[in-house]
Amino acid sequence: MTLPDGPTLSQREDRLIFTASRNGQFSIKSAYRLLLMNAPNSGTPTIPRDICSTIWHTKNVLPRARLFLWRAAHEALLVDAVFSSRLARQSDGCSICGAHQETAAHVLFKCPQAQQVWLTSHFSLRTDLLPDTVQESLDFFIKNLDMQQISKLVAIMWQLWKDRCKHCFEGKRSRPQQTLAAANRMLLNLQTADKLFSTAILEERGPPNYTKYMCWTDASWVQSGHHGAGLAFVLFDHDQLVGYWLTSVEADTPFHAELLSLKKAIRRLHGLGITDCTFKTDCLLLKQLLCGETNVSEVDWQAFHEVMDTKLVWDDVSITNRWHCTHISRDFNILADQLAKYARVRDVDCVGYTFPAFINM
Repeated sequence: MTLPDGPTLSQREDRLIFTASRNGQFSIKSAYRLLLMNAPNSGTPTIPRDICSTIWHTKNVLPRARLFLWRAAHEALLVDAVFSSRLARQSDGCSICGAHQETAAHVLFKCPQAQQVWLTSHFSLRTDLLPDTVQESLDFFIKNLDMQQISKLVAIMWQLWKDRCKHCFEGKRSRPQQTLAAANRMLLNLQTADKLFSTAILEERGPPNYTKYMCWTDASWVQSGHHGAGLAFVLFDHDQLVGYWLTSVEADTPFHAELLSLKKAIRRLHGLGITDCTFKTDCLLLKQLLCGETNVSEVDWQAFHEVMDTKLVWDDVSITNRWHCTHISRDFNILADQLAKYARVRDVDCVGYTFPAFINM
């Protein structure tokens, strides 16, 4: 409606508007920016941008370790100095060494326990010479270390904090060698997990596409004294047979045999320089493992080592090549199945380039 000598009003109902965001809607991000703008010192982040970027983008760091580092840089760790200032009580000092004041920098660098850890580490670092705040120390490290070294640094800092909490709440004290071993073990586990099951790898691989070569793999296994197994794979260029390979080995389980067959096919085709291939297997678990659809812990323990090795080879090769793995029914894997049975029964090891006449289809 139009008021006399006044502006035109909207017919829509009134609604709440959050003025700190452009679209008028509330969000955590817009609220955070509003808090920064109203901070007493300035409207800029409380720590430098390069430190923020390092905390959130360093590889092989646990999410909770990133949050710990963020809080340490903001002097927000619940150490004795923070408790004393908030509760207006007398400081109890460091629970490990008895120092007058326990700050985040003291726990992570200045405490004699922490100094021994850093001096024993491969950094051989004298932390008593570092600045008195975590933020200044991080700024020093960022300027002098590469990203891989910073990952190791964060792992040690995180372990030092865990050791401090364990001492405070459980009364347990760790030796420097134990702290370093735990930090190194965590870093190695993260590196392995990142290489094996990286989301980036799965996204880059994408769904199976039509490729030039088709490689059919299979294995034949029987329960016997020596656990004999026959392995085979058959390679096709569209509808033309390129060649086949079969051999006999020892395997602990049917899955172990299927895994060995695919592993040998991967290595043989990679050696031939084939970069455009779809591997077909009638073992669903094997396909799920290669495509990251199930966990390694689901496999037979007898085949665990082979699974880890095969997965590393597959991820390394399939990223640069157009390699995919699909699951097929056993009814469509007849030739590879017959070759694998022949290899198990006859105990042979051979390669052929024409259709195998000794196989009765």
